[in-house]
Amino acid sequence: MIHNHAPQLVADLVPLILDSTASSWPRDFCRLGLISSIWLDPVRRRLYDHPILHSFKGCSLLARTLESNPSLLSLLHGLDLRPMYDERSQERQSLAKDLTGVRYLLNVDGLRTITLGGQLSLAAERFLMMMGSAYTVEELCVDGGAFQNSLSRRPSLEWGGSVGCMLPSLKKLVLKGIELDVVQPISCQLRLTELVLDHVTLTGGFLVHMLDEDSTLGRLTIVTDDSVAYDEQIRSLTHYFRIEGLEYDGDECGGSPIGEGGIVGSDSANLRSLRELHLRGFNVDWDALEMIGEQCPELEELVVAGEGVRLSAEEWATFIERASGCLKRVGCPEGDSGERVSSMCRTYGVVLLGLY
Repeated sequence: MIHNHAPQLVADLVPLILDSTASSWPRDFCRLGLISSIWLDPVRRRLYDHPILHSFKGCSLLARTLESNPSLLSLLHGLDLRPMYDERSQERQSLAKDLTGVRYLLNVDGLRTITLGGQLSLAAERFLMMMGSAYTVEELCVDGGAFQNSLSRRPSLEWGGSVGCMLPSLKKLVLKGIELDVVQPISCQLRLTELVLDHVTLTGGFLVHMLDEDSTLGRLTIVTDDSVAYDEQIRSLTHYFRIEGLEYDGDECGGSPIGEGGIVGSDSANLRSLRELHLRGFNVDWDALEMIGEQCPELEELVVAGEGVRLSAEEWATFIERASGCLKRVGCPEGDSGERVSSMCRTYGVVLLGLY
């Protein structure tokens, strides 16, 4: 006797299927959640793990959903809030009413990552102060990119007072496209492992005052079109803290010096702890490369890119030979590499990274 049974999907396969479609839109996940009960819980975990919201209405709707379904709160681990007003619509209410949902979301217990963008990047410290349960937050991003072409609205963050005290678990701080004012005195400093400043304009203060004296930065990333201002900040950071990775991108600085007169040629900078160094958009010649070798004795990875690099294949080969005790990976502009560099890398077991 033949039985015609519809094929059954094994429940353990559902998370694998969802992982393979990580780029799906939330609406797609919602449709998948309606298929059957074995899809519902895995879909919910993805929908509520780290929601991204671009409107105040969306923030209010999520807050209402969580308030009426407290069981969903345990699924929420991060928030990406980028609400913007649509000036052409009647959506905008009073700021107090618009912020009701935002305030609720920022006070959810157990959040590990938070991004403040859109309207929340304007004087962002106001919204940081709304967080009543920020002790678990490990990663914070303030992104002012939505206003990068605005002449009247300047995204900003004033870091001072007790802001650091609210974030005792913070390990990674990412700031993009904002004005940063580090105001003294600061009650509590951060113990960061990663700091990213992407086109951040420093309007006052020093970055060193944000960090606890025992901090070790696993990676410091600076992207700027004003290397003169940041050279001083980097020299100060490397002088007071152990920094293991530095990515310095001055691609819009017009080829500023990195050797004599820059961070590598400065007596006040301490680069001995660096294991990774990525430079882009600076003038790098043989003298600068020699300084890097002398001041970074533990360097395992060096990447140099940009039109200001003036090094021959022979000079790269000589550097690789001299630094072969620690150096494990090197990346150089396409025009500087060649068989001589490849051969030297093979000889000393150094990985030649992709062409930069």
